[in-house]
Amino acid sequence: MNPRPSQLKSSLTTMLDAWQTSHQGMQDNAFHALIDACYEQLRRLAAERLRESGAASLSPTDLLHDAIIYIGESHAAIKNTDHFLATMSLKMRSLLIDHARTKLADKHGGDLIRITLTDANVAASDITFELLALDAAFNLLDETDPRCAQVMHLTYFAGMKRADIAKLLDVSLFTVDADLRFGHAFAM
Repeated sequence: MNPRPSQLKSSLTTMLDAWQTSHQGMQDNAFHALIDACYEQLRRLAAERLRESGAASLSPTDLLHDAIIYIGESHAAIKNTDHFLATMSLKMRSLLIDHARTKLADKHGGDLIRITLTDANVAASDITFELLALDAAFNLLDETDPRCAQVMHLTYFAGMKRADIAKLLDVSLFTVDADLRFGHAFAM
């Protein structure tokens, strides 16, 4: 025969008082007795919290046991049975939030720099746009001054030094410098 809710609540209150007021050696026994008495109720509460959160990777038992460990070790000042059940419920919710944050962080690379697919597409399109604009500018410069375009290309894409460019194009260093100045002004 199951006890009536009022009898169960009274029994839980007595166990809660024993847990809160007993000395260190007896506290663990009182806490275990309290948990045993309301275990099924707490497990249903854990299952409800899991349904609300959609955390499929946790079981109600795991969630409940984590909450029990935390509350048991915290020696929180619990006023009554309702306060105890609310504290357990809030701790379960807190654990679920921590679990979700960890899972989300792991799923998205933890501390790595995050770029969404949308951001990557924007970044890729920005780079594509810049490359197309640069190509158009070089084509226009090549139409205006082919040697200057060649000097700019050899400087910025080939990474050649001015003296090597002068030797390659068979021009003076002064001419390479003049082409670089013109190329920079042209780009502005």
